[in-house]
Amino acid sequence: MKAAFSAAFSAAASAASAAVFSDPDKVHDQKLAGVHIDPAVTEMKIRLRRLRTITESTANFYVEYLKKRKQEVEIALLLPEFAEWSNNELFCGSNGSSKQLHLDASRLAAIEELMLAERKAISSEVVTSLRDGVRTVSESLEGLYAFELCMVTASQALEAGTKALERCKRSSEAAAAEERKASALKDISKRGPAEAAAKKALEQAEADIAETRAGVERVEAERERLIREDLPTALETAAKVRRAAETGPIGGAVAALARAYGEFARGSSAVLQGGDNAAYNPTVLRTAPKETAARFAAYIVQWTLAKRRCKSSAALLEEFVKSRLETLLAPAKEAATLEALAAEVDDKAVKARIEAVRLPEGELGEACGACRTAVETLVDSLGACRTLFKARAAAAEEYEKRDKDLKALQAKRDAVNHEVDKLEAQSGGQPGGSGVEMKISKKRIDLQALTVECERRAAALETAAAELEGFATELASDQGERSVVALVGQPLRAFLAQYGAFCATRGRGSAMAGAHDDDHEDVFVDGPETLA
Repeated sequence: MKAAFSAAFSAAASAASAAVFSDPDKVHDQKLAGVHIDPAVTEMKIRLRRLRTITESTANFYVEYLKKRKQEVEIALLLPEFAEWSNNELFCGSNGSSKQLHLDASRLAAIEELMLAERKAISSEVVTSLRDGVRTVSESLEGLYAFELCMVTASQALEAGTKALERCKRSSEAAAAEERKASALKDISKRGPAEAAAKKALEQAEADIAETRAGVERVEAERERLIREDLPTALETAAKVRRAAETGPIGGAVAALARAYGEFARGSSAVLQGGDNAAYNPTVLRTAPKETAARFAAYIVQWTLAKRRCKSSAALLEEFVKSRLETLLAPAKEAATLEALAAEVDDKAVKARIEAVRLPEGELGEACGACRTAVETLVDSLGACRTLFKARAAAAEEYEKRDKDLKALQAKRDAVNHEVDKLEAQSGGQPGGSGVEMKISKKRIDLQALTVECERRAAALETAAAELEGFATELASDQGERSVVALVGQPLRAFLAQYGAFCATRGRGSAMAGAHDDDHEDVFVDGPETLA
């Protein structure tokens, strides 16, 4: 048991030792044990380490964010089925609504491209600059480390010299004692050699004392010179390199981040006021329903296609809100990460830029909430459209079924009429009370009932047909409550306006935060005023 405990303790101690010595900072600090280092150096070192750590953490934060986006299935805010539907030969709206739907769908695709460009800029510029900042801060730390190690060397040399001087003094005292002892010898033949040897030892000890004292004085002088000359230089150099790191790569990273966000916001605003993207012609895998030879078969397939496009687009919007909305404008916890970076930065201008590019959690939450509401409103509208198209398609299918039933009833009526004609021809001049005449009378009653029913059903079908034709006409109109423009186009356009304002939120503060780049002029973005 004791052996097992000893082995476990040794393993734990080895693991702890490995953890300590795997940290270069701790390895360095252990070398300073027992050495007095000016508190100003220690404070500067600690602050530089914090800046280096938070800068590196910020770089890793964006690397992980971008890596996560690549690994996950991207749920883009795209409505490809609207773009395809608007150009489909089965589209049931007007030419104007077709152009509008394709325009709005292509605008969403263009915004998605801007978002990809933003991610690329963060990866290639922001992360690279932050890592350059880490290297620069590390260089500043290396300068302080070098000074501290010089102090360690001087202190160790002074300690060694002091100990050597003490040993020399003890040797001198011993030699003096030997000299006194030699002088006390009564045997003259032994006294002389003993005194000579003792004197020589004493002289050597005093020479060693002088030499060692001179060495100690040189070390003390070097230590004083380090404190007097190298200490201020080390602190000044560290401060300069720190400032160079903050105003250089770290400030550049903030400017690049602001530029990426600002360009996305400005680009989104421009897209929402720009023209159509004719190149956006996505392929939709879902097949359209097939048309038959029935009277309203074309309407059935058109409205069924419209129903499916509304349903699938609503599903895409809901998945977007669920999986991507919260991190569309900024990575999760970005505000806290940038706040921590700003807390360690000394330069006031850079600190202000970091604060400017940081989108506060409250503002981000408010923007996400407004966008979520806009999506829900559009989803509700698409749901209502889907219900309407489903009902109208069902009505058209019901018409075809009733029309088929009517044709069967008309065929039955015609058959009865034929029987009546045949019976009348067979009856000849037979008296009215005969069995044939009674049979003819009964068939005539049946024929009359069938004729009335056929006329009733035909009238009902014509009414239904008029309603279906009217609905189709309304859909294909450029105005009216049941036009495709009103049912789908206007809700989508209203959503785009809200989505544009949402995207513009990312441009808040980009002008101030991007001021690091003298060749780039950022413009405050407040969102699209109108949609073309």
